[in-house]
Amino acid sequence: MSDIELDRTLAAVDDDQTGYLTFGEFLVASVNPKEILTKERMQACFKSFDEDGSGSVSLEEVKAVIGKQVKMSNDAWRKLMQFDDDNNQEMDYEEFC
Repeated sequence: MSDIELDRTLAAVDDDQTGYLTFGEFLVASVNPKEILTKERMQACFKSFDEDGSGSVSLEEVKAVIGKQVKMSNDAWRKLMQFDDDNNQEMDYEEFC
């Protein structure tokens, strides 16, 4: 990997744009998504959010699962819904992945 490629990679994972990686940012950068995000794990994760079994996940369902442990701003929730490709205010499995 060239120095330029390394700089681009580090900048991409530096979420808070400090020029330094936090431990959390380092962990995200070092995880191999193909090992962690298997089809089975993604399906299980989706099902844990799809509380009503409708085949799609609403913002309220995401808040019910994540909101129990994490306080997020309304802006953060709106950013999450940017993955709602068909703008129906829900994410199906393909949008979720």
